[in-house]
Amino acid sequence: MYRKTQSCAVAIFQCAVNLFDEWVSPPRAPFGGVQCDVDCSQQELGFLLSCITAFIDRRCGKSLTIKTAPTCYHPNSHNLLHSCYEQNGFPAVETHSNHFIPVDSDSFAKKVHPAEKRRLFKCKNAGYTIGSGKKIELEKAYSFLTHCRNQADYKIPLSLCQVTQLACQLPEHLLLFGVFDADKMIALSISLKVSDDILYNFLVADLREYRTFSPVVMLTETIYEFCQQQNISILDLGISVDENGNPKPSLTRFKKNIGGQACEKVTYEKFFGKVDLFSAVQNS
Repeated sequence: MYRKTQSCAVAIFQCAVNLFDEWVSPPRAPFGGVQCDVDCSQQELGFLLSCITAFIDRRCGKSLTIKTAPTCYHPNSHNLLHSCYEQNGFPAVETHSNHFIPVDSDSFAKKVHPAEKRRLFKCKNAGYTIGSGKKIELEKAYSFLTHCRNQADYKIPLSLCQVTQLACQLPEHLLLFGVFDADKMIALSISLKVSDDILYNFLVADLREYRTFSPVVMLTETIYEFCQQQNISILDLGISVDENGNPKPSLTRFKKNIGGQACEKVTYEKFFGKVDLFSAVQNS
């Protein structure tokens, strides 16, 4: 969306359609929706949503699902957009609890529950080491993730081809972190740098036989310290659900224990009838 007085866009929206004429924003990424400047008004965003509705309806779209970013990313924009979505016929259909760690000058150990702090020191006393970046080959990382997911009867959400493509397209944004027992990888994270101040802990796994040590705590400390070094202020831990999308209390509890604070991640959806573009624009 552009203003007449400006040459650059003040709001953008990305979506794609599947084989069933269902539109999704975004089709594969974990979050999407309208991205806008901080000074966008409710009237401007309402106009944009009206145009999007008309565009999809004219292409016989059946619905539009918008999976938004966690509210911790841009709290002020979320409040404005939430109101705009609902006023323009996009009710909230799903709300998940999302956890994030605010990154500041405090050490990671200061933020975690005493039980997790003991596990952190247990890993260090066992001599486990950390690795990142080019020290971890992507194919080996994916194989490790697949193995750990299979142990838990979970499917990995992306294929190796998709992860490789992501790494090629965004080489500076896809980051690998690992914990090792000598040369053996025991925990791994694939993280995505969403922006200069947000890192999303995307795919995390550890070997079942090392669960008593909880190497993911040490792994999270590594990522937290990386965020400190890079002046990243939010470490997004994601939502806590099982493979079927149902809440997973044990994962929620673990994220709280490692310093995670709760926020919301909301999904909106609209089903379409016939929309007249001229009327939508005139009424905005």
